[in-house]
Amino acid sequence: MNNQYENEEEQLDNNEVAEEATDISELAKELEVYEEAPDEPLLEAWKSTYGKFFVSSILGDETIFIWRTINRSEYKQLANSGVMKNQNSYEEAVVRKCVLWPIVTQEGMSMSDAGVVPTLCKQILFKSGFVSDNLALSLIKVI
Repeated sequence: MNNQYENEEEQLDNNEVAEEATDISELAKELEVYEEAPDEPLLEAWKSTYGKFFVSSILGDETIFIWRTINRSEYKQLANSGVMKNQNSYEEAVVRKCVLWPIVTQEGMSMSDAGVVPTLCKQILFKSGFVSDNLALSLIKVI
C-alpha cells in the first residue's frame, strides 16, 4: 500500500514539475514578441535563484513586468538607508530592486505614466506579505 502512495506522490511531483516547465516555456514563447525579452534559460535561472517570480501588467495593457518579491533582509536595508522617508523614492527603490524585466532605469521610471511605479510597488509588496490589516486579520482561524 505504501508503494502505491509513494508512486502517486511521485506522479504529483512530476506533474508539478511539468506544469512549471510548461508555464516557463509558454511565458518564453509569449515574450518572443518583445525586444530584449528574457529567454527560457534566463527564466529558468530566475526560478532557480528566487524560487518564484511573477508576471503582471498595469491595467491589463500590453506592457508586462517580470518581478520577484522583496525579502526581509532587503526590506531592512531599505529601511536603514532612509529611503522610506520619501514615498516616491521608496516605491522606486522597491521597483528597481525587484523588477527583473524590463530593465528599470531612472529615465524609464520618469517617462512612465504616473501610476505605473506606485502600482507595481503595491503588487510587489502585496506578494511579499504586506497586506491590509483587514486581510491579515481575516486570515486568522480559530481551532
